[in-house]
Formats: sequence, structure tokens, C-alpha cells
Amino acid sequence: MIDTKPVLFTVSTINDSLPTVSNSILCRDQDLAINEDDWRQFEAVSQNYDEAISAELIDIRRIYMEKSKPVREYHLFMEIHVRKRIPDPFPRPLSWTDFLSACEVSDMAAANVSFSGSQGVIDGGFAIRAGEITFYGIRDLQGIRNLCLIPTRRPNLSREQAQHISEYLSIQGLVLIHWPTASVLREKDIFSYFEQK
Repeated sequence: MIDTKPVLFTVSTINDSLPTVSNSILCRDQDLAINEDDWRQFEAVSQNYDEAISAELIDIRRIYMEKSKPVREYHLFMEIHVRKRIPDPFPRPLSWTDFLSACEVSDMAAANVSFSGSQGVIDGGFAIRAGEITFYGIRDLQGIRNLCLIPTRRPNLSREQAQHISEYLSIQGLVLIHWPTASVLREKDIFSYFEQK
């Protein structure tokens, strides 16, 4: 007998593509492991892509309006929007050393990133911790190609750290987007978010 119940999803959107995983380096206990569905769900994106950002947000909000149902404080989704419009979130790579300086951490603090259940690590993947925030992404010799965050309600950065990282993102012309909730954080919002205790 065929089960005719609809498939329900716990997220409204996912990114279209995943980074390459290399099995030449095995993940370690100190490395960051994330689920594949979490890749690029909360990320920095250049304001140069405002048109594409707006189009993606419209599609995600349509999922909420037409293809979701509330279950207690959550939503379940009958459809997922697959984001394809912004394959590269920056027009040019970000400076790795400037980013580390803004976070007030050293190069030695960087760990690798892997997908849960994978033995290998993401090619060029990095993860660093500032306060209670974990930043992760991909970098190469030119700089940072993707810059993402693990969502947290209490980033717990010092006022100085919050200011430095906010200024770094502002100078680069970046916004923070939490795609699953179609939320965009701009300059003052970013600082307020980082400073939450």
C-alpha cells in the first residue's frame, strides 16, 4: 500500500550546492561538524547582491505563507525553497588576517569543518570561535570565500569585539542573513545581535 501522507520538512530553505569534502585529511575531535542542511543557512552576503537577496527572501516567505503549518512554536514545511541565485556570496574574497584581527583570535585558533557522519573535512574549510559565536566557511590563498555562523541566542561578545566584527562586516559591505527565517541583519542590527548576553 502506498503512503499518501505528505513529506514534511523542518527547514524552509537549503542552499543549492555543497562544498567538496576531502578524505585526505580526517576530521578530529576539535573540528566543527555540521549537518549538510545547515550549510550557508546563516551567512554573510555582499550588499551588491541586494536584488538576488530580495528574490530569495520572497521565495522563502512564500514557503511560509503557502507551504507550512505551525506545530507549537515551530513550523513544518511541505516544500523547501532551494537557493541558487548567489553561488558566491562575495564579489571578491575577504582578507583572512583582517577577519582574525576583528575577531581578536590567532590563526592557530582555526579548526577544520566536516559534515556530520563524514570521515573527511571540507576542502579549505575553517571554524573559529569568538565569544559564544562559531564562525565557519571556506578560504583559499586569496582569502575567505564563504563566511557563515552557527546561530546562537547569546553571542556573548564583549562590546569591543562586537564593535570590531560589526565594523569589519560593514567595511566589507556585508549583511548577515538567516535564510530559514528570511531575516536580514544590517549594521546596527548586527552589532545588537553580537552584543546579546
